[in-house]
Amino acid sequence: MSRFFSKPEQRQDDLIAQLQETRTQLAHYDSFLHHLYRTETVGGWSIDPKTSNLQCSGKLAQILGHKTELIISTRQIIEQVSIIQRKSLLEAIHRSAQTQEPFDIEVSLERPDGSKLWVRASGQGQTIQGRSQWGQGLLQDISSLHRSEQSLHLSDFALNQAPEPIFTLNAEGKILSANDTALRCFGFQHQELIGQPVNILNPSFSMDSWPRWWNTVKTNKYHTTLTSNQTREGHTFPVEINTSYFAHDAQELCVMSIKDITERKKQQDVIQHLAYHDSLTGLPNRRLLLDRLQQALASARRHEHYGAVLFIDLDNFKKINDSLGHSIGDKVLKELAKRIKGHLREEDTVARIGGDEFIVLLPLLSSQKGQNRNCADDLASKLLRLLTRPIEINNQSLQVTASIGVVTLPSHANNDADELIRFADTAMYHAKENGRNGIVHFEMSMADSATRQLNLENQLRTALQHHEFEIHFQPQYYGLHELIGAEVLLRWNSPVLGNISPSEFIPSLESSGQILQVGEWVMRTACLQMKAWLDAGLWDERLSLGINISPKEFQQPQFVDQVAAILAETKLPPHCIDIEITEGTVINNVDEIIKTLMALRELGVKVSIDDFGTGYSSLTYLKRLPIDMVKIDQSFVSDIPGDKDACAIINTIITMAKHLNLNIIAEGIESIEQVQYLEQNGCHNFQGFYFHRPVPTSDFQRLLSDRDYPTLTQVS
Repeated sequence: MSRFFSKPEQRQDDLIAQLQETRTQLAHYDSFLHHLYRTETVGGWSIDPKTSNLQCSGKLAQILGHKTELIISTRQIIEQVSIIQRKSLLEAIHRSAQTQEPFDIEVSLERPDGSKLWVRASGQGQTIQGRSQWGQGLLQDISSLHRSEQSLHLSDFALNQAPEPIFTLNAEGKILSANDTALRCFGFQHQELIGQPVNILNPSFSMDSWPRWWNTVKTNKYHTTLTSNQTREGHTFPVEINTSYFAHDAQELCVMSIKDITERKKQQDVIQHLAYHDSLTGLPNRRLLLDRLQQALASARRHEHYGAVLFIDLDNFKKINDSLGHSIGDKVLKELAKRIKGHLREEDTVARIGGDEFIVLLPLLSSQKGQNRNCADDLASKLLRLLTRPIEINNQSLQVTASIGVVTLPSHANNDADELIRFADTAMYHAKENGRNGIVHFEMSMADSATRQLNLENQLRTALQHHEFEIHFQPQYYGLHELIGAEVLLRWNSPVLGNISPSEFIPSLESSGQILQVGEWVMRTACLQMKAWLDAGLWDERLSLGINISPKEFQQPQFVDQVAAILAETKLPPHCIDIEITEGTVINNVDEIIKTLMALRELGVKVSIDDFGTGYSSLTYLKRLPIDMVKIDQSFVSDIPGDKDACAIINTIITMAKHLNLNIIAEGIESIEQVQYLEQNGCHNFQGFYFHRPVPTSDFQRLLSDRDYPTLTQVS
């Protein structure tokens, strides 16, 4: 650098002339710089020919971080330049000095205060008589520009790394830019996309619709569209397009991001299928069936044609699951679904709506009302035969039967899809009641029974909380006159339906599970009442109160704890109550039942087998059961003394009970002849209408008040 700016020896006059010329040029150049570069980021420089010092103009000293009054040497500037770029700058300056060609280079430098910046250095060497004398040029602070360019490069880089295609469009729908992902995704070259209308990505989109679409984007500033796009090779795929509106340099633009939603669409299709189809058989489910049935009803009414709905329920299918396992049961269901579907027309529908329940929709059977019933009967009979054909699974031959309920459509102008299915369901249950493996057509008279049952179930849901239940007592006697206790019985007086028979509402309580809450209420209420009578001197501790327990109650793991808690709560002596369970409860899972019975006996509670004799096979288990008494079922008592078979069964029960030291009581006594026969054969305890019907609490309390307490005979 010092060599470039050194002064050679020459004659005095030549030097003076050339110096004058140089000063004139410098003055002109300084004037030019002062006029042209008045910005804060540009400064001019020149080399003094005598001192080789740097002469500053404009903002040069400020850019370099020096005070303006100081003379800055070229060495100082070179030392401020980054070491990495210093060599490039020196080479550019030397080359310009030798060739008198201008140089232009960007370098980073560090100010005396340690701050760093980027500058653009440009200039040109000057010669006098062919020798390098001095140079002049500009220095511009381009830090902000450099940062912008870096930011722009970073943005471009990031944009190209984006996993989704991104396009910039103008207000006319022309593509202005596309990132690398877009080029890869759609298979275009950059020059093939730029300037093209956006429907190059979706040929089915008409550019005539662009103004309306653009107006939506511009108004909302953001817009999402679900559509399909097409690659250069013609492959079509579903996409989600998110578009954002913005303005730049008085130009309206939008950025369009495109997401391939092929996998999402597949998942949505799967979810959609699962929402409307059965996962095991692949058949339509109840939701899809209702939709199709509603459409079939509307079409039938509009075009005056007739169809039918078949409700198919497999008979005793639970036995297959229980004995062979659910995996075999599932295979049976899939095979039967395949058979039914294979026998139907394309316009028909078979749906699985429950474990072993199928519904067949036949939307069009006949244009004449009288013929569609025959057509439905014919198809139902064929399906019944089809279902009963043996099924070979794992080298086993299985056979099932079915009960089918049939309802025609449209059967009534006001029937909706749900109601028709209920009608078909009702007819199916009548088929089961008729012995199963049959077909029953729905009649409106069946609806009355079904409606009553539905109303009954609805009313039962709130009966307990509305205090609609009450307990009655049926006295029990030793001989003809000696009271030995009573059986507590549940009664329901519905404010809507009136007095309902226990044979009608108790099965509903059991099927709905409400029997658990109601049964607990019965036991607690009976114990509280008995304790009140005991405290009032109306109840003798030698009397016992029989409380019926349903199988569901008895099989609760916490049943014994529940009994113990009620006894503790009411402070009633445990031996005052007699837990009555049915023979059917005992037959199932004998070992677990024995454990529960033993626990009850440890509490001090008595236990009786109710309705004994109806499950005759359980006699072999009787000797294992820790019980106190058996109650002979009234179905046998009603036939004595005239029926020899009934007499033989009763005599067997009495003999067996005596050998096992069990007490016996006969239920359903309605005549003196029955009492006499039973006493002659060793049974002296009775309960039935001959003595007393079940009576309300107040009436039974009067009975207790009116009687004297003789010494009670030991029941035997």
